[in-house]
Amino acid sequence: VREVLLERGLEPQGDEAQTPRKVSFYLSDEERLPEIERALDDAGLRRRLIWSHGRFLDLLPHRAGKGSAIRYLATKWGLDPKRIAVAGDSGNDREMLTARFPGIVVGNHAPELEDLRGKRGVRFVSEPHARGVLQGLQELGFVDGDLST
Repeated sequence: VREVLLERGLEPQGDEAQTPRKVSFYLSDEERLPEIERALDDAGLRRRLIWSHGRFLDLLPHRAGKGSAIRYLATKWGLDPKRIAVAGDSGNDREMLTARFPGIVVGNHAPELEDLRGKRGVRFVSEPHARGVLQGLQELGFVDGDLST
């Protein structure tokens, strides 16, 4: 994966962003994503590609991801997916937000999540950060009471 991306002139993020199961590069041009996908396909590399914040490109194993992890734990522990809420603010949360859980997109979200507006099960809220999570949880009926304080 690294070799394919380096051949296309992508700059790797620093060592602190790399892990044994994730490679991270900089990519500010979203238009290049199809080219990168094709190159990885041509090389026979199965992966999950995540573009976020308009400049970060992460590649994970094809079955990895936040939504996959939550689905696995919900099944393992016998939890009702309708009673699990997820919240996010950028492209690295997309897979989780579009899984079978009620999703909250906070007010300070990155533009790459705008296409989720109106999607079933995804709720956009006005408040940013943790206040947005609380707003979403209240609107979804997960918590009661006034959260304005």
